[in-house]
Amino acid sequence: LDDRGIWIKEATAAKNGNYYDLQASHFSYWNCDIPNSSIYLQLHVTNQDNVPLSNTFVDIRPTSTNLWSHCGGMTDSLGNGTAFVPANEVLQLSVSGNYNCSGSPAYTQNIGPYTTNTNVNITATVNQAIQQITVQGTAVNCSGTPVISGTAVIYAGATGVYHSTITNGSFSQIFLTCTPPASVAVTVTDNTNQQQGNTATVNVVSGIANTGQLTACGISTNQFINYTVDGTNFSISSVNASASFSAYVNPGTVKTTMYGYDQANSAYINLTSAGSGVGTFPVTNDSLTINNYYAATTQAGASTTFTSFGAVGQYLEGSFNIPFTDITTGPTVHSCAGTFRVKRF
Repeated sequence: LDDRGIWIKEATAAKNGNYYDLQASHFSYWNCDIPNSSIYLQLHVTNQDNVPLSNTFVDIRPTSTNLWSHCGGMTDSLGNGTAFVPANEVLQLSVSGNYNCSGSPAYTQNIGPYTTNTNVNITATVNQAIQQITVQGTAVNCSGTPVISGTAVIYAGATGVYHSTITNGSFSQIFLTCTPPASVAVTVTDNTNQQQGNTATVNVVSGIANTGQLTACGISTNQFINYTVDGTNFSISSVNASASFSAYVNPGTVKTTMYGYDQANSAYINLTSAGSGVGTFPVTNDSLTINNYYAATTQAGASTTFTSFGAVGQYLEGSFNIPFTDITTGPTVHSCAGTFRVKRF
């Protein structure tokens, strides 16, 4: 639905067995099968000390028997979020550390009803010794001087992963949890010099983890996925600000998913390998996407070789070779091969 209120065709779904497959460019809360008048809420969520609650799950649902069940999402780094909700309804809003904690939220209140788009400030009163974790510390670079621009990556187990900005050598991150961790792992990076240090484990005492001084030095933070598709070269590199990366071991499996995207260079790749260590493993069909080829099907010999398989916060390095076909273009076999260095989350 464009700015004129006219429906524009974006794509076509292709039948695949008993399902229809479609690559979606975006998702929204709106469903055409729910006849509600709806409005947008612009939310700003803080704790009782007026500190923004970033990367925090907010769930909103009608208190009546409205057909609309609920909507939920994560706040951004400033504690802001947007919700598309039914108008003229009293709504229950709950704040949790993440989606898995939504069954036992840290804070709940009723809001509304609203008839028009509204800005709403939420002050969540939480138990700071149990429901809230504060991670704070300092970071220096290879020269021993404060990191001017960097990031502290905080791994809090089942609670989640958080990114805190390092400014003039200091960082502080607050997050909510329903299962307080005994410790957190923290890795500091120096964005200016593309360096990071070893991951430090820090105990949590009464809701606070003081890291002391950490050093962002010794490990390059350079990431890349360089590859060819049918003889054409593509590069996704952390040198470019438009590039983003991710690599992780899928929970409950031994599969490893790697992702890279650079819109400026029209390069996108998402692949899953049936292994999680050094060695060569088959590439699976799980969400395999290469550039504009969607729901690709691998051919015999499609594999990823990990020459280095770091722990969480470290790096995966290696190469891949993926002959594949695309669901929308038929039986044509395409070739894709490349090398990579991507940080594991």
